[in-house]
Amino acid sequence: MPANAKFLGKRPTRISNTVAGVFGGFALTMAFQMMIGSFFEDKSYMLITSAFMSFFLWVGCIMLAIVQDKAWKPWAIFILGTSVCSVIIYLNL
Repeated sequence: MPANAKFLGKRPTRISNTVAGVFGGFALTMAFQMMIGSFFEDKSYMLITSAFMSFFLWVGCIMLAIVQDKAWKPWAIFILGTSVCSVIIYLNL
């Protein structure tokens, strides 16, 4: 059964949300993992932890981006989140 067109939104919005989810979600995921790692002295176990945890966080970011109805919302969320994590990393070093 095909989806109802009125619930799908416009094509540029879907493309923008998908790109934001994939690339913005990856940037936010990596910034978050580096922020977590900057709090610990021993960083040897962070590699395995981030390998598994980052995948789930990244998929969550993609799902968050796709369900948004406006194209600017996921971009704003990911840019703001990445900026906050980056500032915390900078202040913690």
